Amino acid sequence: PEGTLRSKPLIADLGLAKHFCPDAPGASASVSLTGHGPGAFLGTAGYMAPEQLRDPRSAGPPADVFSLGAILYECLAGEPVFRGENVLELLGQITGCRVKPVASLRPETPAFLARAIDRSLSRDPGARPADGTAFAEALAAGSRKRAAPLALACALALGGAAAGAALLLSRAAIEVPAPAPEHGTPAPKPKPPPAKAASVAPPHPPPTRAEASRLAAESERLLARRDVPNALAAAERAVELDATLGDAWRARGRARLARGETTRGLDDLARAIELDPANAHSWCARGAAHNAARNDARARADYDRAIELDPGWVDVWILRSELRDRTGDADGALADAERAVALGPNRAHAWAARATARATKDDFQGALADASQAVQLDPSSASYWGNLGSFKGKLEDLPGALADLSRSIELDPRYATTWANRGIVRKGMGDLEGALADLTRASEIDPGDAGILVTRAAYRRIRGDIPGAIADYEKALPLMDSGSARARETRQQIEAMKRDGK
Repeated sequence: PEGTLRSKPLIADLGLAKHFCPDAPGASASVSLTGHGPGAFLGTAGYMAPEQLRDPRSAGPPADVFSLGAILYECLAGEPVFRGENVLELLGQITGCRVKPVASLRPETPAFLARAIDRSLSRDPGARPADGTAFAEALAAGSRKRAAPLALACALALGGAAAGAALLLSRAAIEVPAPAPEHGTPAPKPKPPPAKAASVAPPHPPPTRAEASRLAAESERLLARRDVPNALAAAERAVELDATLGDAWRARGRARLARGETTRGLDDLARAIELDPANAHSWCARGAAHNAARNDARARADYDRAIELDPGWVDVWILRSELRDRTGDADGALADAERAVALGPNRAHAWAARATARATKDDFQGALADASQAVQLDPSSASYWGNLGSFKGKLEDLPGALADLSRSIELDPRYATTWANRGIVRKGMGDLEGALADLTRASEIDPGDAGILVTRAAYRRIRGDIPGAIADYEKALPLMDSGSARARETRQQIEAMKRDGK
C-alpha cells in the first residue's frame, strides 16, 4: 500500500553458512574461517577486523564498524577490500597491507562518504567510529552538507564481534519519513509530484583516471613478480593518462628503481609524495629506496613519516626495525619488531624481523623461537630457513643447523651467507673439505664479502694450503677499512705465513 515500507534490505554475515552447490553465485567469493572447539575462528576472512585476529576477546563495537566499512567499500568499489587465494593470504593482507582509498577506485564517491569508509577501515580501533551509531552519525552529518539530503541509520548487533554479527539496514536508511501530525492537527495535503526531470546519467569516474589507477595497480603486481620491463611500461602509461595521480608516479618510481635508475626513481617518488602527501605507501617506498642506497638518515625520516600516517601498517614497522638493526640501534630495532608482531601475528616477516633483532642482542633462544614461527608461517622462504639454521648453529645444534641451512639452499641457492654458514657448520662437524666447498661457492656468489674470504683463508691454513690462504687474505684486505683492527690482524696473518711458511 502507498506510504508503507515495501522492503527491508538485510545485510547478514554468512561466515557460518555453507554452500552445498559449488557453482552457486558467490559460492567462492569469500573464505570461511569457521572452526570447532575452543579458540576456533568463527566468521568470514576479509571482513574481520585486525584486533579480532590478534585477540578475539578484545574485539568490540569498532570491529563491527570495520566489517560494515568493508561491505560498503565493496559495494562502491566493485571489489573486496582484501583478496587472497587462501586464508593465510587474507589474514596477511588484513594485518599488513595498506587499504587503497575507495576514492582511488571510484573518484566520484562523495568526499564525506569516502572519508567515513576509509576511517572505518583503520587498523587502529580507536581511529574508527566508536560504534554503529557513531558511524551512522558521521555519514548523516556529511550527507546533510550535500544538495540531496541522505540519512543512513545502521543498527548493528554488538553482542559479539563482527564474525557472525547481523548488520541491519532498514528502509529508513534510505528515506526519512515525514513526522506524524500532532493529535487534532489536520494532515497536510500531499504535494503534487514534481515534473519529471530529464534523465541524467549517473556520474562515472573520468576514464583516464580510472584507467591510470588500474595500470598503476597492474604495475605494482608485475613488479611483485619481478617483471620489471612490463611493470615500467604499465606505470609509464599510467602517468601519461593522469599526471596528477600519485599512485602512478609511485609505481613508475618503484619500477625505475628496480631497473637501477636511482635518481629518476627517487624523483618520481618525490612527485608522488608532492601530489598525495598523506599517502604512507609513497613515503615508505622512498624510505626503502634511501635505505638501499644507505642514505640512513633520509630513510629513517621517511619511515617515521609513514608510521605517523599509518601506525597500523605492519610492513613499515618491519622495514624501520631492519634499518635500526643495520645502523646499530638494537633496542629500537627490537621495539619496532615487537610492534610489528603485535600488529601482524600472522606475518612471517614480522617474526623474522624480531628474530634478527633478538639475535643482535645475543638472545639466541628468543631468536630461535621467532625464526621457528616464521618458518611455520611461510615454509617456502629460503631466508627464513637460513636464519633458523644460523641460530641453531649459534646454540651448537650442528645437525639441526646443517639440515635447515641445506633446506634453505634447496629452496634458493643464491644466498652467499647461507652457503658460508653451512660451511662453518660443516667445519664444526669435522667436514673440512665440505666446508671449503661451501665457502668457495659463497665467494663465487659474493666475491666482495671479506668475511667469507677470511674464513676460507683460515680453513685453507688448517688444511696446510698456505699459498691459498695467503691469496684469500690478500683478496680480503682491500675490501676492509684500512685502519680497522680487522685489517691490521689480516696483514699480520699474511706476514706471519710468508715468514714462517705456516
